[in-house]
Amino acid sequence: MQNKGFAFAVMLFAATSSQAEPHWQDIQRQFPQVNLQQFDAASATFMALHTPSAARLTRGSIVLLPDAHQHAFSPSLLNQLRLSLPDRGWDLWVLPQPDPVTATNSAQQLTLQKNQLSQRWQLLAQQARLKPPVIVIAQGEIAAVMNLLLTDSLNMPPAALVNLGAYLSATEQQSSFAQNVLNKVPVLDLLTAHDHPQALASATARAELGQQRGNALYRQRHLNDGFHQQSLQHWQVNEIIGWLHSTGF
Repeated sequence: MQNKGFAFAVMLFAATSSQAEPHWQDIQRQFPQVNLQQFDAASATFMALHTPSAARLTRGSIVLLPDAHQHAFSPSLLNQLRLSLPDRGWDLWVLPQPDPVTATNSAQQLTLQKNQLSQRWQLLAQQARLKPPVIVIAQGEIAAVMNLLLTDSLNMPPAALVNLGAYLSATEQQSSFAQNVLNKVPVLDLLTAHDHPQALASATARAELGQQRGNALYRQRHLNDGFHQQSLQHWQVNEIIGWLHSTGF
């Protein structure tokens, strides 16, 4: 019965307009097992979904950062991760999609995106009682923003970062991401044929840079075949879990 409830929730979220945030409160009333927590500060206010580890031994915390128009119940990889990671021993937090920002140019837009994500991250790290090690799995443009934040010495940084099709929409900003292969934390770039063209365009430069720097913490994995959606999601989940194990998490 619980699985049917979650399946209905996925359908309901999929039907939600892309311009609107999912109605977390409505879902929580219908499905009390969905655990939502609100985080408030002068700089930021948001709700996050929390699913504790279902295993005897908790391996740590994973924070999912959805891209714009995505959410925890999106009928895609995020939903598959939401269902899979707690069973693998991870305490899971899913933040909401980023709020739209109004900017006059791409540089200002990136600054506003970084400020928003930094405020949310600091608030989560301070109030959520994250269990170390803390791993971030970030999607699309928000993944590239997190990479740049870590370059800027983000307070309380995660122990590792998984990028899902990371890119920046502005071409002039994309080069800064392509040349930004982190040295301080392990990074996995996961790319598929379905990702944004900017993500695929920067992949070669990032792989070459990681090799040139002898960065043993950087890995990149591609799936270029057009797998069915379910097969693609299983491949992505298995790649993430396998990489975390091989990296010592």
